[in-house]
Amino acid sequence: MPILKRSLLITGMILLPSLGLSGAATDRLSVCLNQNTTYIDRLNLVRWIIKAYASHPAVQDLAAIPQKQRVEIDQIMAEIVQRLLSEDCPDEARTALVVDGDVALEAAFEVLGRSAGQSLLTDAVVNNEIMGFIDFVDEDKIEALKN
Repeated sequence: MPILKRSLLITGMILLPSLGLSGAATDRLSVCLNQNTTYIDRLNLVRWIIKAYASHPAVQDLAAIPQKQRVEIDQIMAEIVQRLLSEDCPDEARTALVVDGDVALEAAFEVLGRSAGQSLLTDAVVNNEIMGFIDFVDEDKIEALKN
C-alpha cells in the first residue's frame, strides 16, 4: 500500500482521536499544516468531515449529500492534503514520517481537523444550534447532582 494511503487512513486522519504517539517532529508538522491552511481550506476540511459523518446509517436522514457532491468534496480534500504535504510542508512531513512513523500524519491531521472544527464554533449561528438543547434540560435534575 502506498505510504500516503497507509498514512492517511481516513478514519484515523481526522475523524478519530489520535493515538497520542506523536513527538516533536509531528508537532512541527502540525504547526506547519495549521500555518499553511487558509480559512477556505478549513471550511473545506469541515465539509469533508461532515460528509464522512453523514454517511453513517444512524444520521443519513439528517444530511443527504448527492454522490456528485461527495466526489467533489473528496477531490477538494485531496488537493488540500497534497498541497500541504508536497508543497507547503514537505520537509516537516518527511521528518515526521521518518522520526515518528506513519502515525505522524494521522496525528498532525487530527490536530488540523480539531482546529478547523473549532474555527466554526466562533460563528453565532453555530453556537445557537449547539446550545439549542438547553431549553429541554430539566435544570432541577442537574442541580440535584450537587447535593
